[in-house]
Amino acid sequence: MLQINFRPDERMLRQFGCLCWLLLSVLSAYRWWRDGLDLIAVVQQLAAVSLLLLAILRPSFLRPLFVAWSIAAFPMGWLVSHVLLFVMYFGVFWPTGFVLRLCGWDPLGLRTSGSGSLWQDRPPASDLRRYFRQY
Repeated sequence: MLQINFRPDERMLRQFGCLCWLLLSVLSAYRWWRDGLDLIAVVQQLAAVSLLLLAILRPSFLRPLFVAWSIAAFPMGWLVSHVLLFVMYFGVFWPTGFVLRLCGWDPLGLRTSGSGSLWQDRPPASDLRRYFRQY
């Protein structure tokens, strides 16, 4: 079940700060490589370094940013997980079962039994040592 962590510990806040630093640094480097050095790339890199310093020195200062990020990401995660479950069920499992039913596949023998019981008689085990050789 998805839940928002409103009280992250310092380790999680440090991880969040380092991840933000990495993401902003990569975006800044890409922008610098694509467009050359401009103001936006410098601002991104300054934000990345400041988040890294906050993560190392005072991770509790990142708590509001972490909670805001979690609140913003929660609906997206909920929606994506439910859409994927819907697609898997109605796109994979249901059509497979429907085709197998149309072909008459009945591995449990539930439809072929004409009697009121589904009990199947089995011959007794001939050699009891086979119980010790399961595989």
